[in-house]
Amino acid sequence: MYKKIIFWSPLISHVGTINAVLKSALSLSNRSNYKVYIIDVLGEFSSINKSEFKNIIFLNIFNVSKYLPKTGIFSKLFLYLFSILAIPKLTFIIFKHKPDFIFSYLISIVPLFLCKIFFKKIKRKATLSDVIKGSFISTSSAIVSKNFISKFDENKDFIGVEDMYLWMKILNEKNVRYKYIRDKLIKYRVSSTSLSERGVNQKQAIKANLCILKFILDNQKFEYIKYFYIRIIKLAFIYFIKKII
Repeated sequence: MYKKIIFWSPLISHVGTINAVLKSALSLSNRSNYKVYIIDVLGEFSSINKSEFKNIIFLNIFNVSKYLPKTGIFSKLFLYLFSILAIPKLTFIIFKHKPDFIFSYLISIVPLFLCKIFFKKIKRKATLSDVIKGSFISTSSAIVSKNFISKFDENKDFIGVEDMYLWMKILNEKNVRYKYIRDKLIKYRVSSTSLSERGVNQKQAIKANLCILKFILDNQKFEYIKYFYIRIIKLAFIYFIKKII
């Protein structure tokens, strides 16, 4: 199984950074266990002879580099401006290709911000706050003691999100013991008629939010309200990105 690597290095002037990116990407692409992508943010790699880099995939966002000033304050302003404008497309690229690593040479704040908010891998056990913020546990890949099944709530108002309510109740137990496996355990096909596909709409998201609020109120877990706010902000940003892509 190969690992995916994305290089992010937006720049306007052709400085040594381009060669550094290409050499690093080429070195990794020659290894059979890596799949390498270079994000061509402004078209800075448009003049490169792509035939010399057959194992590297170039993903273009804008093609404006040749029209922008190469030096001076306006050069820096345009660089930062287009790096910010590239956030929606960069978000889409990361969601689509799911890279294992992102190498950033310039304007690192952009991929760092996205990874911090949306793509941070769990290096610890999942907690109640993770579920509330948006991390999920796939029911089809979980093995649960039958002692916990009684906690399953078949409330018709929460059809489609009742599993989330179950995980919140289980993780709320003081003496619950569990382990998290990082390996991919299942493959799941989403069709236009499946509940997972229908679940991306706002109605399903509202159900999940009501489910979380019910849990917080029923169990008086008011300290978790801040994680609920984080969830709302993330969902709002995702809907915004989907509309403009």
